[in-house]
Amino acid sequence: MFACPVCHAYLHENSKQIPYPSDNGENKKNISFLNIIFCNNCGLGIAFPEISKDKLTEFYNDGSFGKRMSMKNLSFKSFPGYFALAKSRWNDIEQLVTDCKNKNHMKILDIGAGYGCIGLIANKSKSIGLDLYTCVEPDLIMNQYLRNNLKTLLNSQKIEIVDSINKISKQYDVVILSHVLEHVTDPLSMLKSAVSLLVPNGILLLDVPNRDYLFKKDVFPHVLFFSLETIKYIFFNERLIEVVLMEGRGSNVFILSQNKRAPLGPRLIIKLVQIFYRFISGRFLVLFFTWYFGANQVNPDGSWIRVLCRKKVSYEAI
Repeated sequence: MFACPVCHAYLHENSKQIPYPSDNGENKKNISFLNIIFCNNCGLGIAFPEISKDKLTEFYNDGSFGKRMSMKNLSFKSFPGYFALAKSRWNDIEQLVTDCKNKNHMKILDIGAGYGCIGLIANKSKSIGLDLYTCVEPDLIMNQYLRNNLKTLLNSQKIEIVDSINKISKQYDVVILSHVLEHVTDPLSMLKSAVSLLVPNGILLLDVPNRDYLFKKDVFPHVLFFSLETIKYIFFNERLIEVVLMEGRGSNVFILSQNKRAPLGPRLIIKLVQIFYRFISGRFLVLFFTWYFGANQVNPDGSWIRVLCRKKVSYEAI
């Protein structure tokens, strides 16, 4: 018996469980999950057996996650899917920051920055001026990748790369938590830390997978699994920050090609793109994946959940 990290209700042997989707591949550091157990109160899914925070930190700090990632040079051609999703996120953020008093000198914090795609997109925006893009990336290999690639694409004075959120002391106009909460054991603590790093009226963007166990063959190393029900519980019960937008996004989880039960059409389309990939321009590939992922499509059964928030002064003491 253990407590849900979101609502603190106790889970037990009678709680709903499903097998943990995994391909038993390499670079898993002897971490093995058997099931996903669901909280009856808030709907959160939790990987079981539970993993300690220390063991999870060790997994990321020694580069085990980065070994599973591609290390190609950073470009539209190399990572069109990542850029398609980053553009979608920035489009939503941009609508809220254009009337910000600091819009010509913006500071952006990207927690779990991955390849740093959104920093490059923000830097080219005509609506704002980017003063600082700070990446928090604990994975040893991904952290070094950012140092090797971003600093050649962005003015080095505009970029800061750290390995822990605990090393951040300043506040930011925008904080991004994109596909991070599913990797941590204490999501509320991470959210509270992110909110505390916002200036008054600052913008928080959160993206999390929407029940990705429904369509992915391997969800490792995700330890938490969110639904719209769970996200609503977090934001409307904890009252951490004012919610501007909360919705499902993306293509229907049941038709994505990663789903072995997907119709033949989507699987054939992605196969054709893979075959002719080297002949297709990077910009066209970004447009294709914007369409394919439904990056701008509102859909309660979409493959991820997006939340946009603004930090009002009345929430600062919470």
